[in-house]
Amino acid sequence: MSGKTIDKVIARISQDISVKRGRVEPIEQWELRVIFSAVGSGMIMSLYDLDEESLDGFQSVSMQHLLSRGSELVESYQSLVPTFDGNWNCKTEELSKKLSEEMRTIYLDGGCILHRANRLCPAKCKLGQYESILFARGIIPGEKWAMSGLGFYRISPFINENATSISKMFAIPEQRILEWWKEIYFSRRWNQLEYLPEQAVFLNVRRRQNEPYWITKWSDNDITMAKIEGLCVNRYILLRNNSGRHEYAALEPWLTEKTAYLRLSIALMNRIGVPPEAVVSPDGDLVTISIKYLLPPEEEHFYKLYSWPVKSIEEKWTRQMSKEVYPAFKIMLLNLGYNILEA
Repeated sequence: MSGKTIDKVIARISQDISVKRGRVEPIEQWELRVIFSAVGSGMIMSLYDLDEESLDGFQSVSMQHLLSRGSELVESYQSLVPTFDGNWNCKTEELSKKLSEEMRTIYLDGGCILHRANRLCPAKCKLGQYESILFARGIIPGEKWAMSGLGFYRISPFINENATSISKMFAIPEQRILEWWKEIYFSRRWNQLEYLPEQAVFLNVRRRQNEPYWITKWSDNDITMAKIEGLCVNRYILLRNNSGRHEYAALEPWLTEKTAYLRLSIALMNRIGVPPEAVVSPDGDLVTISIKYLLPPEEEHFYKLYSWPVKSIEEKWTRQMSKEVYPAFKIMLLNLGYNILEA
């Protein structure tokens, strides 16, 4: 296939899914974004392929079917676009497997794919709206939606009566972070702290960039969180100095399991006036976002679903997003108390 024909193919795909090039964005980077979204769209459409083993009452495919479709699409684009292989910080022979696996994870985390009895099902149709931005999951073949990263959306001047808020759609707290923190703090039962195990580490509430998230000493002037590392699971508690009396409060698993503790971390940083930062660089229809502190899981799932990786397949820190979608993500950052710096 000639270079001009390939250019026409990429341009046609970009029009179909509304992936616009940034004002000064290199054309090779734009092509990668178009292909990334196209592969994701193809994987979602593969959920509707006929399969005799579908669960009763549910359209489903095997895990391998979805991953194979993703790998096939990646390999097809590898053969079409010479620069495709060298921009993912990944060995060429592993690219199709790793990229399709990462996309599957993002779609599962974002609620776009359901996992039932070792089968994968498309999510039920659900719409979420923020101002004029309508977000969708559970789209069906033939519907035309714009894409930002792997996520589907469209701009609508009208309020959709079937849409919920994006907070409810992605299970994100609607309160500002300090309001959320007050509810957590005043619902705690505090007890006198007798001792802490040697393996306890403390949240670095005054963390600067490149410093560790956890440190070995507690400045007891601050309310902080301690992590007590165990063989199987870690345990987390809040600590405070109450007029010279050291006290602790237990934390429920839903507040701390996996990376859920990050919401508490961000709240504690905001409480003392040291909020995390995010750097935003607009480029025409594209926005580059660099997060300086990891997001809580719900916001991270939205971030990864509606953005493109920049440096590597599993990139969490710096990603690119459609300018049309960014206002919805910006309000999430503001609710978390992030200090947004525009470069």
